[in-house]
Amino acid sequence: GTGMSNYSGTGGDPPVPFLPGNSFADPNRDNFRKSHAFDYRSGTPVEMDVPAKMDTTVPSRPQSTQQRFRGTGQQDGEFVPAFAGLDGKVLRFDAFTAEQVPENLTEPFRVRIFTILYHLVDDSVQINEHKQQNSGHAQGVFMKRHRVPRKDPKPGEEFVSLFDFADTKTVQLYSRDFHLTGCNDFTQQFYEVN
Repeated sequence: GTGMSNYSGTGGDPPVPFLPGNSFADPNRDNFRKSHAFDYRSGTPVEMDVPAKMDTTVPSRPQSTQQRFRGTGQQDGEFVPAFAGLDGKVLRFDAFTAEQVPENLTEPFRVRIFTILYHLVDDSVQINEHKQQNSGHAQGVFMKRHRVPRKDPKPGEEFVSLFDFADTKTVQLYSRDFHLTGCNDFTQQFYEVN
């Protein structure tokens, strides 16, 4: 023999032995499609209509800028995903803080000048300090880009949003008051339109 004395089939392939790695649910299956949650429109992946979860106890993220505002440069009727329309769009604010200097009797407080950058695509904030020679403290990136939690959060409003910068002169981030002195043209136009 050929070593196949137990095989009594009438042609075709011998049966697959039941060993680890050789067991199949349906060896005759020819449909191997995978389900997917994304589809492509105009070359951009977009989320398909997936049924929403009914659990509303803990929202994963409050209604963000992406859902409230259209990206600029978008024509009516043309579909542009929110992440693509808002990518690279940044609101820029000029600000300063006045902090006390208890160890110096000639200088009771020190004014530090900052630029606050609010990124619309993910509601994150970055703060850069303007460099001053011989100031005696670290300068440059004051706060790295991230979503800033509120001091007293309300349900659905756990993080600072762009509405905290509208119609105000002072913004409090991590218990530090930033006094807003101005903004760039894009930021001003954005608030006027929206």
